Amino acid sequence: DSQSLETTLGDPQSEACWNLWCKTAEANTRVFRTMFRAWPDSSQRTWAAYHEAKAQSAAGAAEDAPSQLVGRVVDYPLTFLADEGLINPLPRCPVLQATPIHKVF
Repeated sequence: DSQSLETTLGDPQSEACWNLWCKTAEANTRVFRTMFRAWPDSSQRTWAAYHEAKAQSAAGAAEDAPSQLVGRVVDYPLTFLADEGLINPLPRCPVLQATPIHKVF
């Protein structure tokens, strides 16, 4: 009910308030993940999973989403592409390599 919600949110440092935020974020993230295929998302740990999620369609399901969302809080995607070696540079393309200025003029 609204009275207990107001009491819970009235003390933002309380464990009850923190638990409410976490529960709400988890539920909202689930809606965005299943209905909108939103990205970045922690369920997309590889490029293959990312491309698969982008290719899937949730046609028609998104109409029910606003009624299932509570506010705008979602989980931060901490493990998005976590299984990819993003630190390693891509192979260099000779066409895109920098050309010294003295060779241009």
